[in-house]
Amino acid sequence: MDDHDSYQRRRQTFLTIFLAGAVVIGLLFVFTILTGGFLLYILAVMAVAGVVAGFHYLLWGRAYTQETAGEREEMEAEEKARAEEEGYFDETRRPRHY
Repeated sequence: MDDHDSYQRRRQTFLTIFLAGAVVIGLLFVFTILTGGFLLYILAVMAVAGVVAGFHYLLWGRAYTQETAGEREEMEAEEKARAEEEGYFDETRRPRHY
């Protein structure tokens, strides 16, 4: 019975993605015809901007995240120590039974 439910969920997911993709492709086709091809230029500019943004993240953002990892850990440790001094404890560390 569980195998049948899994099959049904996969089938529903595929059908949803397929129909959404068909609608998007149809709308892009209609809008391309209505705008005389101008939509393709807009999509190309958006794709180039996405590639530039991805390259920028790989070049700078990832390096900055790794560079500041130590500082973040220190700050989290200070906040945890300050919270313990003030009597605030993390709810997840309390015993379940009193």
